[in-house]
Amino acid sequence: MSISRRNDGRYIVKYKDGGRWLQKTFRSLQDAEAFEGKVSYDEPENKRLTVSEAVVLFLSRTKHVQKTQQTYARMLERIGDEISTKYVDMLDRRDLENVRRILRDEWHLTNNCINRHVGYLKAAFRWCAAEDFIDVTPWTKYRDLPEEQHKHLCGDFDDFRRVYAAANPALQWAVRTCLALCLRPGKEVASLLWKDIDLNHGRARVWMYKVSAEKVVALPHWWIDEARPRREASSPEEYVCLNAHGYPWGSLGKHLSKSWYKTAKRIHVRHVPLYTVRHMAASLMLEAGADVAAVAAQLGHKNVATTGTYYLHAVAGAQERAAQDIPAIDTSFGADGAGL
Repeated sequence: MSISRRNDGRYIVKYKDGGRWLQKTFRSLQDAEAFEGKVSYDEPENKRLTVSEAVVLFLSRTKHVQKTQQTYARMLERIGDEISTKYVDMLDRRDLENVRRILRDEWHLTNNCINRHVGYLKAAFRWCAAEDFIDVTPWTKYRDLPEEQHKHLCGDFDDFRRVYAAANPALQWAVRTCLALCLRPGKEVASLLWKDIDLNHGRARVWMYKVSAEKVVALPHWWIDEARPRREASSPEEYVCLNAHGYPWGSLGKHLSKSWYKTAKRIHVRHVPLYTVRHMAASLMLEAGADVAAVAAQLGHKNVATTGTYYLHAVAGAQERAAQDIPAIDTSFGADGAGL
C-alpha cells in the first residue's frame, strides 16, 4: 500500500483488494492517510491456503485456456486429497517426494512428466505469494528429477509381447484397438464409442483429450474384420472396449493401465509402459515405409516435425530404404535426352 501525490495536487492511495491492485483518489493528504489506515486492517493476519485452494485461486484470477485448466484439474486428481487438502505453508521435502512417488508408482509417469506436474504447482504457489495470498513458496530450493531422453518411446517390444500374451481377452482387445487406432492408452481408448467408428469407410473419429482436438484415423483391415461382429452385437452408444466383466474401463482409463501392470507383475516382467503400444504402431508404420506425414496424421500430431523427433530411429531406417530407390544415371543413353 502506498500514497502518492498527483500533479493536480490530489493524493492517490494504492491498495490490494481480493488480490488485485486498486487505487482511490483524495483531495487531502489527511483523507488519504485515514483511508490507508482503514483498509490496512482489512488484510488477513493469518494467510493460509490449501494446495487446492491456491490452485483454484490462481486459475480464477489469471487468464488460462481451457486446456491449462483441465491440466490443473487432472493434476489435483492425480496427487490425491492427502496433498490437495494440506496447507501450502506446511509443505516440506517429504510432501514433494510423496507427490513424486504417487505420480511415478500409481500413474506411471516419467521424470519429465513428474517435473511438469510439480512445476504446475510451483507456478500457482509463486503467483499466490506475489499477490500476498500466502507468505511462503515451498519446494523452490529443490532440484527437478533428472530428465529422461525418451527412453520409454521405443520400449522393449519383446517384453511387451510377453505381457500381451498373458493378458485376458478384454485387455488384449483394448491393446489391439490402441495399436490399430494409434491411441493413447487412457481416456482415448476408454471413452471410444461405436458411433465414432465407421467400419464401411474404414475411418474412426477420436477425441484426443491431451491436446483437446479431434483426429480422424484410417483403420487397418485386420481390425475392421475383428471389430465387425463386435459392432453388430453393440449399440452405437456403447463403448468399443470393455473390461473382463463387461463394464467400461473408467472415465480416465486408469483401470486399463492398472490391469496391464498387474499382468506384467504376475509373469515377472519388468516395467513395460502400456504407452509402448502407441510408439510401437508409429515405429512399425515408419519402418514399413509409410510417409511421415501420414504417420503424423494417424498419431494426431499437428506438426510433422514432432513425429520425426520422437521416432528418429524409424525415420532414419525409412530414409535409408528410400535412398536405395534412387535410380542411377544410365550413361548409355545418347545425346537425344532419352532416359535420365
